[in-house]
Amino acid sequence: MYNDIIEHYNTDPISNWDSHELYFSDSLKWLYSQLPDDDIIIDWDPWTWSQDYDTLAYKKVEVVLSARDRAQATVTLSLRKDTDQPVVLELIREKHGGENELPEWYVNDIRSGTNSTWTSVADEIRDYIKNYKEK
Repeated sequence: MYNDIIEHYNTDPISNWDSHELYFSDSLKWLYSQLPDDDIIIDWDPWTWSQDYDTLAYKKVEVVLSARDRAQATVTLSLRKDTDQPVVLELIREKHGGENELPEWYVNDIRSGTNSTWTSVADEIRDYIKNYKEK
């Protein structure tokens, strides 16, 4: 997943690439579909947990299986010469192709690996829906 993301970002970092269509769970895709087109709610890149970077590479990935169909991956990215940025992915196995397809791993949420008190991507969108969209 990050090989693809990093390759894309390093070749065309400004484009409007819909990576959530490829790697997000059905739940996170639905949340993303609730975001307005004319306002920025998520003002950072969820894959890098940053707004910009000098270089983009990942240094390591650690995965912990928490249940048969759930896991947590911590991806440590190199964003600048001396700056490492851990990003935590909550993963879920689900079927996206059809009933005969085997379940695959998808990202169900993304959060900072540096500051656990910050809201996650899914929490940020849920907060927007609760406080702004429903009014």
